[in-house]
Amino acid sequence: MTEGAAAKGRSPFVPLGFILLAFIFVFVNATMTAVELPAIRAEFGASFATAELTVTLYWAVGAGLLMVMGQVADRWGRSRMFLLGIVLNMVFSVLIALAPTLGIVLLGRVLQSIPFAIIAATAIALINSLFKDHPRRGTAFGLVGSAFGFGVGLGNLLGGVFAETLSWRWSFWLNVPVYGLALIGVWLTLPPDPKTKRSIDWKGAVPLAIGLATLVLGLAEGEDWGWITKQPDAPAPSWFGSVSPVIVCL
Repeated sequence: MTEGAAAKGRSPFVPLGFILLAFIFVFVNATMTAVELPAIRAEFGASFATAELTVTLYWAVGAGLLMVMGQVADRWGRSRMFLLGIVLNMVFSVLIALAPTLGIVLLGRVLQSIPFAIIAATAIALINSLFKDHPRRGTAFGLVGSAFGFGVGLGNLLGGVFAETLSWRWSFWLNVPVYGLALIGVWLTLPPDPKTKRSIDWKGAVPLAIGLATLVLGLAEGEDWGWITKQPDAPAPSWFGSVSPVIVCL
């Protein structure tokens, strides 16, 4: 993120490419793990419902944090937040790749949902700023839509390849060089953040994040945990009795 990036005449499609690289891989990370569930279950001897949380928690917590991270980026700086998201994704990917237990994998996936929310929330805002009044603005946002679909499809492909040939852990090792390239590119090509004095409504943001995360979690796990009556695999304390945790989530 250098002063030179703001120089007139530089094509905004250069930083756009690096932004989309990171944007694509947050969705690759989501779908890769879904394909790799059988391999994860086999390694840790876990039930399907428990292993499935590696996917559900990523989406649920990430969805809950989207609006919060958008507000934080408006206050702290979108370029800075985007770079932070890339770094955190690299760190948490290494944690998951080295995880000795499924519990650490689940923890890593919850943590990885934080940079997912940061990158997803700030990417659109950054592109909007880069292409403000630009004649190819429509093209740029068309590429964003294509990047989402490409990331989902690529994740399914790579997940199957890693699960069948190497190990599901390689899907997270792959993040390190990919995000490393995105980090360098974004740092060198994005213009500095403008100064802002916007405040963050924490009293509204925190309950909203919790509410959205639990809603997504409840809707995703309702079939496995039971919509009303708790199923055997449902992760709920004994004092819940026979009540499904989905009731609490919703």
